Amino acid sequence: MKVHTGLPNASRPTPKPAQGNAAPGKGYPDALRVYVEPWDTGMAPNITGGVCTLATCKPAIRRCTKIGHEWILATGAVKTLMHVEGGKKFENWKDRINYAMVPDERLSYDDYFHDPRFAAKIPHTRQDPGDNLYHLDAAGKKYQAVDCVNKIHSTNDRMEPIDFTRVDLSAPEALVAHDFWYWGDHAPHLSETGLKPKTIQTILHAKRGHLVVRDPEVIKDVVDWLRTQKPGIHGQPRQRQLLSEFDAIV
Repeated sequence: MKVHTGLPNASRPTPKPAQGNAAPGKGYPDALRVYVEPWDTGMAPNITGGVCTLATCKPAIRRCTKIGHEWILATGAVKTLMHVEGGKKFENWKDRINYAMVPDERLSYDDYFHDPRFAAKIPHTRQDPGDNLYHLDAAGKKYQAVDCVNKIHSTNDRMEPIDFTRVDLSAPEALVAHDFWYWGDHAPHLSETGLKPKTIQTILHAKRGHLVVRDPEVIKDVVDWLRTQKPGIHGQPRQRQLLSEFDAIV
């Protein structure tokens, strides 16, 4: 798949965070993009280095989110795979907020790969959840993936190989957020957040793909609650153990 985005390395500018009405400490975003996150292995989102990035999966969100004007929020899934060794084991994480991010940059995959700020997000083993997977070839015309891609990303739920590049490269861009809240295995229950019933029902309405919420009342309720929480990392990826389990089995 030929995709040409970004500038040659020599002329690549230093990205600057976009300005908008969604600064984490003031105002409110125009919309929330809400989705169900069935996989929380540390890859999507990736929080390595204390910066939250979304660079794989969810191509529509990565392509369409308006920097400086929209935030992203993800809940867990009803059927969340927790273990495969000794038989598949599932848990219900639907009533939980896994993370929220305030995107301030969108980078082409090639810019993302060559940006020294994100070098630690390039995976070097198949158990590494790094999301910095793609760079342009020497001709600058076609994206190629790194060798070490974890097997959860490169197989389906039947543990069969899949063409993971097809989804990723349909939107060859990475979202970057320096302001975010990530809970992972300490994800709070929606019912315990104090959010209004209308807000909770709206969030839980997210199904396949993602839901764009533009209701000012719901947006204000979510953002006001997030601002009562300390930003940053509050837990570990709840399914991180699957990286080694898949690697041993597949």
